[in-house]
Amino acid sequence: MSKEHPSSLDMANSLAMLSAKLPRTLRAKDAAPKLTIAESSALSVLIHAGAINLGKLAEYEQVTPASISRTIAVLKKRGLVSKIKDKTDGRGAVVKATGLGVQIFKEGHKRKLAPLVDWIDQLPESDRTRLLGVIDILDAAGVLGSPKPKI
Repeated sequence: MSKEHPSSLDMANSLAMLSAKLPRTLRAKDAAPKLTIAESSALSVLIHAGAINLGKLAEYEQVTPASISRTIAVLKKRGLVSKIKDKTDGRGAVVKATGLGVQIFKEGHKRKLAPLVDWIDQLPESDRTRLLGVIDILDAAGVLGSPKPKI
């Protein structure tokens, strides 16, 4: 992208590419991943949103109910989530992250962020200030989304 006067489309494209590449790059640098991408994503939703119905979790994750059920079954077997009958829908189930699930997720998240933290630590103060400004602008515009998924 040209630095002189890029179009809004060029800037949006660069931001979209960065947002897609950054998580992949950080995941690739994680020497000890304990969760698959699907497991990590589902567990993240449960940690941030709290206990939810399996159907709603499937909708949020944009996967089929069968797919989310398989992911949750693996997480449950590993003791990372608990599953109980949904009181409002006798046929459904509600899942939530366990203490171990929260711990495993947070450890992995910290490990994945370590290279980015190291890079930020090495930035000159002026670049850190500029980066914080960009984060503030994106956050204020709602581009970064809310930390708690709306389920």
